[in-house]
Amino acid sequence: MNLPTLYPVDFSMMMSGWTPAEVEYPAPKPTTAGSTTPAAAVPLSEEDLRLRRSPVTEFLQYLNRDETINADHAQCMEMLLPSDDAAIYGSTDLVTNWYKRNFRIFTNINRITTFPGDRVRLLIGAGHLRLLRVLAADALFFCLVDAEGYLQ
Repeated sequence: MNLPTLYPVDFSMMMSGWTPAEVEYPAPKPTTAGSTTPAAAVPLSEEDLRLRRSPVTEFLQYLNRDETINADHAQCMEMLLPSDDAAIYGSTDLVTNWYKRNFRIFTNINRITTFPGDRVRLLIGAGHLRLLRVLAADALFFCLVDAEGYLQ
């Protein structure tokens, strides 16, 4: 993209609130030599199918549509519905950690930006868009520009 500098702004954190450094991943199980049992194929999601059928620009336009962003964020809100889980705030804590991660990402964006005058192009996973848009729109020091014009 001919940019002089790229800055990482993500804050790697799981919805549990743990960072990757706090997790011990189990060693992979050894496979049995000569095994003839094929691994079960996992069906592709509707979004994965769309990605395979669409040009990249078209897929990015889809991900940046308000309807897609709102539907994606609605999944977090659905986690707050009553459930049979004994930990009544378990899902609330997961959503809180998702918001915390996005606030940290926004803080990282602010740390690398010189106000006024800098222009920032953010490339980030679509699940972050709703919250980061709200934060940027609420911050009087940002002038939020939609990505649609760049995806033509």
